[in-house]
Amino acid sequence: MGQSAHEAARRVVESLGNAGRAEYLDEHRFFNDKTIETSKLVLRSEMVINGAAAVAILGFVATIGGWDAERGSQVMEGASLALMNYVFGVSAAILGLMFSYFTHYSQLQRLRAKESAWWRCANVSSHVLGLVSAAASLALFIWGAYVLRASLTSIF
Repeated sequence: MGQSAHEAARRVVESLGNAGRAEYLDEHRFFNDKTIETSKLVLRSEMVINGAAAVAILGFVATIGGWDAERGSQVMEGASLALMNYVFGVSAAILGLMFSYFTHYSQLQRLRAKESAWWRCANVSSHVLGLVSAAASLALFIWGAYVLRASLTSIF
């Protein structure tokens, strides 16, 4: 939050008085808790879709054994690249969960340390890295599906 926005929020809280301040803080905690739950849900969902896709690829590769050698090797090459994309997608989602934890931890430390510049930098950095990890996980899933589709359509 920018310095002027932070000051504006502080003025609003001060103008509310004790009862209004408590209500404001309760509402803030509620939205903060919901944001945390939603970020965990998104990242866990990304782990599940990438993991399920990896398992499906392994099942598909198991059925390729009955194909002729030329077609089977072409599909195996595309399937192995797609599998690696899904594995990296699961890893990116796990990193996103880790950065989500660091974001919430640094936010708490930032509030306790009265706007410490170090904790603010840690908070913003972990927040951005968490968003990048979540976007990377989704991108790797889409790329893996595209790679698999491209390898299958080149054969048939």
